[in-house]
Amino acid sequence: MTSPAPERSLWECDDAEQWASALKRYHAVIAAQGVGRLAEHQAWYDAELPAAIADRLPPYVLHAELVRVTEWKMARGVWRARNLVLVRGNAPDAVQEASAAAFALVPHPTKAIGRLSTLTGVGPATASAVLAAAAPAHYPFFDELVAHQVPGLGAVKFTLGYYARYAEALRLRAEALGTSWLPATVERALWAHAGGKAGVPGHDATVVLTHGRADTMVDITIEDDTLTVEVQGMHKLWALKSTLQVPLGDVLSVKHDPERATRAFPGLKVPGTHIPMVYTAGTYYQSDFRPDFWSVRRPEHAIVIQCRSEAAYDEIIVEVEDPAGTVARIRDALAARASR
Repeated sequence: MTSPAPERSLWECDDAEQWASALKRYHAVIAAQGVGRLAEHQAWYDAELPAAIADRLPPYVLHAELVRVTEWKMARGVWRARNLVLVRGNAPDAVQEASAAAFALVPHPTKAIGRLSTLTGVGPATASAVLAAAAPAHYPFFDELVAHQVPGLGAVKFTLGYYARYAEALRLRAEALGTSWLPATVERALWAHAGGKAGVPGHDATVVLTHGRADTMVDITIEDDTLTVEVQGMHKLWALKSTLQVPLGDVLSVKHDPERATRAFPGLKVPGTHIPMVYTAGTYYQSDFRPDFWSVRRPEHAIVIQCRSEAAYDEIIVEVEDPAGTVARIRDALAARASR
């Protein structure tokens, strides 16, 4: 997966107004990602979570809060379904104990991160997301796209040592920008300036994220008011279908939705292939006897096309190379059709 980056690095800019402008765009960029529930998660992360933590003495997070922080982090960045399952598997008491111990270690640059990282499925990035919510003056969220913009850090490594250097760089940048800036707000400004993982339209420079690029499972084309989903290569064997054609009039909505694509039980398989947390392809029937079509291996690349009740499929959940771009193309086609 590649994410376009702006031509000029914000990091190299000393104009406080440009930094403030980038930070002001943060929530608009969140909305522009086209990821299901990301804006909702962001609102919760900004307002409800910090208040909930602050009301507890000593402070800690609940199991459900840790899970939702993980969902927010993945929706904003890279969706790793296996990690989410591991996080959900932590015992609630263990989450409270580890988080309380971590908050007691604030503002140590690495010990608090390390203590939270003892939980299953929690690494420095997820730990930083929890700590940034409660202590933004000390801990910026560890985002790979942001790390690529900071000179001198080298290849991104999800280790305590790398996070310590990343966080220190953002702290120093916040100090240089002035008293109103925090490491956490520097991180947001850099992420927004880059356009998030959807990138900035019209810029050719790219940042290659370390999770790699998914090979295309389906190709989607739109012609003569028909949306065609063509399953690629060997994936046809698993889906037992090569092509779907859907009239645009049958399409209600489309969105990039990694969470929907991680459903452990997609439905009654007739026919298809389902290997939990690995691969889902084919036709699956829900409890209302409406069929869904799936072709997903990497949920972070999945889009969901919701169809009308009269259509052949209820939902089409498929993995594409460019989720944001594909969602935009389909929405543009729907808007054009509606305006005729």
